[in-house]
Amino acid sequence: MKASVIARGAAFAASLLSAAGAAYAGGPLEIYDPASGTPYRWPAGNVPVYLDADGLGMLDGAVFLDKATVDGRVAFAVQQWNDVPTASFHGEIAGKLSSLGLPDVDASNIDSVLGAWNGGGIHVVYDQDGSIHESLFGPYSGVLGFAIIEWVANKGPWITEVTMVLNGAQIPTWETPTDAAAQYTGVITHELGHGLGLAHSQTNGQVYFFFDGNSGPEGCATPWPWTPGDSIPASAVETMYPFLNLWATGVGQSTVDLRDDVDSISDLYPEPAWAATPTIRGVVSYPKDERRKPFTGANVIARNLADPFGDAVSAISGDHSQGLAGPDGSFAMSGLTPGASYALFVDGIVAGAFSTPATSMLPGPEEYWNGALESGDGIHDDRCAFAPLVPGAGKPALANVTFNKVAGAPRFVAIDLPNSWISGLSADGGVAVGSWAGGHLRWTPTKGVQDLGGDPGYWGSPQPAVSADGRTIVGTVLGGDGVASAALWKGGRTWRTLGGLPGAASCDNQISSGWGVANDKTVVGLAWDGCGAVGFRYRPSTGMQSLGLVGDSSIPGSRADAVSADGSLIVGWDQHDSGYWRGSRWDDGVQSLFTLDSPATCDADPASAFHSWSWVGTGMGLNGPGSAVVGEGYPMERSWVDPDSGTTYQWCDSGAWLWTAASGHIQGLGEAPRPDFGLTAVDVSVNADVVTGLMQPISWGWGESPHAMIWTPYTGALDLQEFLASQGTFAPGWQLTSAPAVSDDGQTIGGVGFSPLGQQGFLVRIETAIVCHTPAKKPSVHRSTAVAFPKAFGEHLAHGDTMGLCGNGS
Repeated sequence: MKASVIARGAAFAASLLSAAGAAYAGGPLEIYDPASGTPYRWPAGNVPVYLDADGLGMLDGAVFLDKATVDGRVAFAVQQWNDVPTASFHGEIAGKLSSLGLPDVDASNIDSVLGAWNGGGIHVVYDQDGSIHESLFGPYSGVLGFAIIEWVANKGPWITEVTMVLNGAQIPTWETPTDAAAQYTGVITHELGHGLGLAHSQTNGQVYFFFDGNSGPEGCATPWPWTPGDSIPASAVETMYPFLNLWATGVGQSTVDLRDDVDSISDLYPEPAWAATPTIRGVVSYPKDERRKPFTGANVIARNLADPFGDAVSAISGDHSQGLAGPDGSFAMSGLTPGASYALFVDGIVAGAFSTPATSMLPGPEEYWNGALESGDGIHDDRCAFAPLVPGAGKPALANVTFNKVAGAPRFVAIDLPNSWISGLSADGGVAVGSWAGGHLRWTPTKGVQDLGGDPGYWGSPQPAVSADGRTIVGTVLGGDGVASAALWKGGRTWRTLGGLPGAASCDNQISSGWGVANDKTVVGLAWDGCGAVGFRYRPSTGMQSLGLVGDSSIPGSRADAVSADGSLIVGWDQHDSGYWRGSRWDDGVQSLFTLDSPATCDADPASAFHSWSWVGTGMGLNGPGSAVVGEGYPMERSWVDPDSGTTYQWCDSGAWLWTAASGHIQGLGEAPRPDFGLTAVDVSVNADVVTGLMQPISWGWGESPHAMIWTPYTGALDLQEFLASQGTFAPGWQLTSAPAVSDDGQTIGGVGFSPLGQQGFLVRIETAIVCHTPAKKPSVHRSTAVAFPKAFGEHLAHGDTMGLCGNGS
């Protein structure tokens, strides 16, 4: 049979040790004919497997696992797939790679196997010391092994040659050879699965590896005993889950005995009776206001109510076409237990990339299929209600799922660029700016995300900003001299760097950074002179000028963080003797500090510099007119009396603050809605009725991270993600960590979070918000009602309505 390179390129799949990386998920790995849903697979008959000449792993200069041991573990893995009774695949150990004329393979000659046609079959390379993996992936990659479908038939859906490479550097040489071999066999069985044409699946592994608190839809109770955060046994992790821990799951993932893996191999290589096994079929669709188009890339899980982790199967919608023939929301699960009751739900992918295209955001919340109630109406279709499915032999159970949407609920938009975030918005919310791994970005509702280039030269770039009118963007860009400086965007991927203060020297290859820009192109930010920092103002007519310092500190420094639309008011910080960044303002270039009406007592010791404290922290942001300023570091007085000694301890936690021109005073924004978190306010609307920012842990500990925050005078501070969930707007798999930008009308919010794909920017549009409304003359009636945000929203809360949905069916 003549061979050819697979049409879409080599299909690469790597197992990683407790780390995210390139990974396919769900169903077949590669598709031959998307229109018919025909995947690539091996033809009928015995598939030959050829083995390398080495052993695996090195300890004290000697081979740790000898060739006979490794050969035995490969044979064990082949037999695991052979022994699935409902699958027709059969592989056999056919001999050594040397019988094909290949040498003992190492990093120096790996190209004799990779990319070269060697007569067909599965070629297993023993990367004895890990040098092949290091040459391909670099040191410390964590890659346990990989398999590549390299060659397929010219005609027909047939795989003809696979190369599989096992990483000896990952063998746990601190174990006994017997234990180490058993643990590593999980990698061998898994990679062999890829060589047979299987992709990854997500059924149980996310609960075990990533502590997914939801074994059903996010935020819903399960029809099986389950407490969020419960663990599951390591033996419940499916072989084809994209992550493996040698010590914990290696032995369990070496066997093909879970329903999900058996289903996957039987779908690809079905025995004649497989088609008659109990099956669940369906189509996943967008919400009804999007014409119920099929949705490609939703993970669907069915769990037997009596055995929710042992008898569980998953599929990704459209996995047999991968979207290559147009939108495809179809899924099918066969081989289920006759007469058993299954709960079926759509589930977000926790980690990994996919051969079936998937976005970081599902078009609606995770939900159960709930029979006759399934409608896509987010108010009347209770996403947390389920209807059991009882598939029978020869008669598929049908379960079409339409994602829910609540009319009038906020709209969540993900920025699909890696390591992205949104840091600035125009006054009308029509232009958003931020950064990503490749530089800076711009977003508009009509054009989506635009890559602006502009490499900042270092990770952790300061916040790019956009003028109130949306026409001017400022960032920080690496110049041709290798020095990073503030820069103005000129269009496309072109930037004009602004340099530094006259005569100033750079600090660690940084001379200035841009943090804010006005409509007249006044740029503000931080400038370096040596490694001394000072706020600057740049105007096209005058160039860059220092904003100066208050001058009362032995460790002086300042920074300009934001500027009003007309350039007249600048806010930022000025450094105190203690190193504390005090909120500072520059009115037409004249500096002063934001101060409290009455000092706070932040230390019981009268001799302490913090005993009487009059300042607040950094002025982080302001609205377009400059009529409201927000920031961090509002001193919230705390005290504790030691019951044994009677000593009083006094201190201040950090809160958020708001200053308005109308009042002329600073007010604190109250307590965070989460215990042991403090508020930081970063931006404010034109009427000072919406403030956004973040909540930060007061005492940083394991597992603690910031949460995005929204504040209104009607609600106080809220966790933004929890507020959105109350509205029926969910971000499955996301944790929103910061919301540093809000439009002048308070209806568009930009920020950053961590999604299944890593750090990602987001935008939220809140034209209306949902309240549970009770008419004055009908106190027993409650209706979920969309009202204008934020003013009408506040008015409804003031007369007794409650925030969020009344409940499904209300």
